[in-house]
Amino acid sequence: MKRPVLRLYAVLIAGSFLFAAASSAIAAGTSADPLVTRKHMQSVLMPYFVEYLNYKTGSAGSGAGVYDSEIKEKGETALELLNLAGLAAFAADDLILPYAGGISPGSVGFSRKVTVRAGQALVVSPGATVLLTEGLAIGYTDGRSTVVSLTAGREMAGSWMHAPNKLLLVSEKGPVSFEPNDQSATFLVTGNAAVVDAARLAPEFTDLAEALFELGLFAGTDKGFELERAPLRSESLVMTIRLLGKEQAARAVVSPSTPFSDVAAWFLPYGSYAYGNQLTYGIGGGLFGSDLLVSADEYMTFLLRALGYSDTGANPDFTYTAAIDAAVRLKVLTQKEADMLKRGRFSRDKMVFISYYSLFAYMKDGRTTLLQRLIDDKVIERDVAWSVINSVARGRE
Repeated sequence: MKRPVLRLYAVLIAGSFLFAAASSAIAAGTSADPLVTRKHMQSVLMPYFVEYLNYKTGSAGSGAGVYDSEIKEKGETALELLNLAGLAAFAADDLILPYAGGISPGSVGFSRKVTVRAGQALVVSPGATVLLTEGLAIGYTDGRSTVVSLTAGREMAGSWMHAPNKLLLVSEKGPVSFEPNDQSATFLVTGNAAVVDAARLAPEFTDLAEALFELGLFAGTDKGFELERAPLRSESLVMTIRLLGKEQAARAVVSPSTPFSDVAAWFLPYGSYAYGNQLTYGIGGGLFGSDLLVSADEYMTFLLRALGYSDTGANPDFTYTAAIDAAVRLKVLTQKEADMLKRGRFSRDKMVFISYYSLFAYMKDGRTTLLQRLIDDKVIERDVAWSVINSVARGRE
């Protein structure tokens, strides 16, 4: 007899015995209805059920049972379905559920082309692979999830800017979302993925961005200020160097070099200056993390170092994991400002906010503010500085 048929017989027999035992147990337990003995089960009940099952299903596939031929037919059909094509069709047709407003994954081994437009996000589940084919995309994690770069052969934590033709695997630690850096990005995806509306807030601090621009401390990009998107570590470090008034000094570095293997040519002078002046130590593994998205604590770490504070040594002034809290203690930020910066994602809009108000913070020596240092070093003219500052109507909380 074929294996599926035998298995079905075993299930029927086991189920019958369970029914018999349950029926006996339900009625047993009183003086008028004593427990069924083992001898009675073996000599009376078991032979009865075996005889009944043989009548219904036949004995050893003899074909004599009432349902024997039907059971054999279903078992043989099941065997025929156990092949790769059959399983793939079954998975594609019956097991994969559509995603509302998005896409449904193909069966294992098949990739799907997905284009995500501005204002949308591609949410990819653990175990799925993602290959960006067109555009640039920002990958966001939830603090636990990671992606494995199958191209580079390493696991990446945090949130990154992803370039085309790098195959990523979303780890089992949680889902990852990808948003286009510009108007659209196209992916090849295997596994569970859905296109959803991206949770993006409109910029709140455009006036502060314009003030920093007028002071020569913020340049934006070829697409404008781009305040709604998240800043890269490379961008945030350049911003820090500008706030120090040291951009020209960084560009003037002769034969710039860093110990980092992921520094682009345009960023090399800035990275060299920052490393040489202990503004950055990298993220470990010989990497600076140029395309890694920066958090509020990380950017505040750069600025606190620029103000003269240290997060290294035997008695550090702060820790980089709690730099925002340290900024409150050091009177760089107010508590309400710190709370605002901690809510939601860190954006270039929030980076502008921290940068502007850090100008009014005192250097660690307590003698002068960062803004006054820039005026004294003739990076900014005094009249220009006060004219721009007076044009900002916003107050602090």
